[in-house]
Amino acid sequence: MDWMKELFIFQQPAGIAGLIVLTLLVIWLKNQNRLLEYLLLSVSILGGAPFREFIMEAFSILRTIGFKGKFHSADFPDLNAAMMIIIYGTCIFLLVRHSNTHYVTIAAPLFGLLLLIGLAIVNIKWTSVLPSDIVGGYVYGGVWMFFNFLLFELFRLVLERIK
Repeated sequence: MDWMKELFIFQQPAGIAGLIVLTLLVIWLKNQNRLLEYLLLSVSILGGAPFREFIMEAFSILRTIGFKGKFHSADFPDLNAAMMIIIYGTCIFLLVRHSNTHYVTIAAPLFGLLLLIGLAIVNIKWTSVLPSDIVGGYVYGGVWMFFNFLLFELFRLVLERIK
């Protein structure tokens, strides 16, 4: 199982930066709605941490108004897990959107899914993060991604109507 530690490379800034640079290059080369695509990428990534803080504040308010349940972790949802699904999900979405081959449209999301599952397993085994924190990070990160995709697709439709 020590070979799984190699998956940590995908959480390092160099691995993430490589994926983001690849995505930026593909958007630049395709030359279709560059500004909208760059905005989707930057808003999704830069807004992930503030969205998580908003969720943490919402849970804090629940505690103050008399929530009877017990919170198991002060780090729920995990920021690292949320950022991983936001970054990889958004980049893969944009890469698949600009892909010309059907192979990439199937292989890239499958690779991303397997990578995120592997990162979750590795983080559970070799760090002190609770599994529920990772799942919560994936869920809330996925919600943030969905809202961004919905918003920017609506922008895209509006821009197409204006043209």
